[in-house]
Amino acid sequence: MKDSIKHHDSPQDHQHLSHDMIYKFNADGHFTFVNPALCQYLNKKDNELLGTHFSEVIREDYRSEVYSFYLKQYMSKQSSTYLEFPVDVPYKKDSWVGQTVEAILQEGEVVEFLAVSTDITERVLATKTLRRTEERYRHIIDNINLGALEVTNDDVIVNANNSFCDFTGFSNEELVGMQAKSLIARDSVSNFHELNTIGDIARDLPAVELQLMTRDYRLKWAMISGVAVKNKYDEEIGFFCVFYDTTERKQQEIIRQKAERALKESENRVRSILDSSLDGMITIDESGSVTEWN
Repeated sequence: MKDSIKHHDSPQDHQHLSHDMIYKFNADGHFTFVNPALCQYLNKKDNELLGTHFSEVIREDYRSEVYSFYLKQYMSKQSSTYLEFPVDVPYKKDSWVGQTVEAILQEGEVVEFLAVSTDITERVLATKTLRRTEERYRHIIDNINLGALEVTNDDVIVNANNSFCDFTGFSNEELVGMQAKSLIARDSVSNFHELNTIGDIARDLPAVELQLMTRDYRLKWAMISGVAVKNKYDEEIGFFCVFYDTTERKQQEIIRQKAERALKESENRVRSILDSSLDGMITIDESGSVTEWN
């Protein structure tokens, strides 16, 4: 196929050797030759295409863009170009082609174009479906109440959702490219210096509570859990980590622990006073029962 274009062999010599759509159009953009593959693809006869402008087979919403693209090739006398665009095929909602066009010059002027197109509809639709799926995934991740981080195997943050940004005070733009481990308060992880990535925590434990450093240098507690992200070859390429804000609960727990320690210390002081007193002392409850003595 490349040789046929390079040497400008007659399209008729190759039309039965390929399923590609091969055609020519003159400098004004009108078809001068079409092979059977193109006629079959567009569901038209050759006499319906010959003499018509190439833009008429392009889907209407793309015509201006495609026309400008090939006008630029004509004006700049660019030897070869590649473009993907949708075409207008009867009874088909979406039909896309990938087209290579070579400009044929005589005495330094473009006299015609030789084009070879292939159907890429399946790939384009698959890409669109994947993009929509990714957009839905991103929407869900960005709007859940849990903080979420996506990190590489090298601990580089590649994405943070809205909740995590709100939690830490960083914007997504500030977080992307940072080392995730740098957000962890080292005193909250016993083996901090042995950790290479935040994924080491997510991988080895179902969930662990630790402190994160916010943008304004405050410490917040979070429960972290995560899973490894793998490619199609089942190779680990990063981690998806989820954070649940436990700061309020942790603060209440710290207050409770302080109160318990204070009560214990108070009890110990009272016991010490009782035990060191030279006078005999007893404690009686409201029912008259002795509960304590020195």
